[in-house]
Amino acid sequence: MDENCVRRRMRRHYLPVGNPLECAAQPAQAHANNHMVGYKRALLTSNNMTKSRHSLRPSTPSIELSLRELRTEPGIYAYDGWKNVSIGVWVGQATLPAVQRLLEMCNEQERAHPDGRSSVVFVLDQLPGPLPEAQRAMAEVYSSEGLTCAAVILEGTGFWASGIRGMASNLLRTSSGTLTLNVFTSIDEAVSWLPPIHQSRTGVALPADDFRRALAYVREKGAARARAAR
Repeated sequence: MDENCVRRRMRRHYLPVGNPLECAAQPAQAHANNHMVGYKRALLTSNNMTKSRHSLRPSTPSIELSLRELRTEPGIYAYDGWKNVSIGVWVGQATLPAVQRLLEMCNEQERAHPDGRSSVVFVLDQLPGPLPEAQRAMAEVYSSEGLTCAAVILEGTGFWASGIRGMASNLLRTSSGTLTLNVFTSIDEAVSWLPPIHQSRTGVALPADDFRRALAYVREKGAARARAAR
């Protein structure tokens, strides 16, 4: 309710009534005080109505509510989905059974997102590389239909990181399709690189701030979930 409406109501409801002579005899200040009390009461009612309307508006969903759990392999990995992006955290060495279950998840994601999808994985510092048979199966994961972009975030440096980068390059060479894969050392690097390519190939926008929050949340909560599931 705006101020003009309040003033019109005030004029209708708060002007003094009764015998005109008696009203004229009352002190002018008393009329002014009564007039102001009525105006303040009407204005307070209007403000309360406005606050009530605002309180009924739904709040913006949190990143936590927009994520969905995809897969948890006890002691090895945890994956969550955000939009058409799967976000995984690896806390243990990849085994063949674990990668086979990951491939099942990829097939489910292919059906859920027929226009394409992307993947981001965190690899914790000094995590051993996949077992030989698991590494061969991992090539199938990165060759799965509809996977267009993949980002690997390494949380370590030195010889260990060089070895993981080499494995990622081998995966890219042996994968089929049009996958684009890149290796990073921070969330910010992945956020700068992946969204434009992802949108151009799948048509789905990944707002940078929301994407960054989703990655940070899954990094923390996903790792804890994978470890707790052991």
